[in-house]
Amino acid sequence: MASRAPKDDADSPAAWLSLGPAARLLGVSDVTLRHWADAGRIKTYRTIGSHRRFARDDLVAFLRDREHPVQAEDLEDQALQRLRRRFRGPRVIRPPLESLSEDERGKLRVLGRRVVELALRYHRDRRHRVSVLEEARFIGREYGLETERIGLSLPQSIESFLYHRTALIDTVRTLTPPESSRDETLDLSRDISELTDSVLLALVQAFEEAAAASLANTSIDRSTG
Repeated sequence: MASRAPKDDADSPAAWLSLGPAARLLGVSDVTLRHWADAGRIKTYRTIGSHRRFARDDLVAFLRDREHPVQAEDLEDQALQRLRRRFRGPRVIRPPLESLSEDERGKLRVLGRRVVELALRYHRDRRHRVSVLEEARFIGREYGLETERIGLSLPQSIESFLYHRTALIDTVRTLTPPESSRDETLDLSRDISELTDSVLLALVQAFEEAAAASLANTSIDRSTG
């Protein structure tokens, strides 16, 4: 249960941070910090307006006490942050998604972030691999249906997916702790490839099914027009 913060930001504002600034101080995403707070790993307070607040002193103490900067539970968050920075870089050669509207790219980014989360969960949670693969195939189908709907060709859809998968593998490899053995690193890359292969196959199947349905509808419209 969250404690009550003293007043609504009026009492020593510099000592209290809202969710976004607190997450940036810790170097994690809003989602991760919210999860930590809900799990009781870090104290959170509520203002009179029921907004979440964090004490700066608590955050600094939390940073100081952490022994392992790159823990398994943080890998998803750090990978997502590095991927965002990579794709925002001015020298990045971007795939066909650059021709899409911001809303269309936003929908695909949401699916892409879910693939990152699933790939890393697939690696570390072997007991639930069947359910993770099932969800990954669902995400692949959604990606295929969405790219077909917005007018990308199948080669363009695959190109975009492979481009981002390569970036994911490269990024996760840079986050692997230096003490990891060669076998551990290879195992991580293999698991990511295995999961994303399932996503890609589902993407292709869904795209082809959607394209065939669109063609059939077009033929019917012409015959009845």
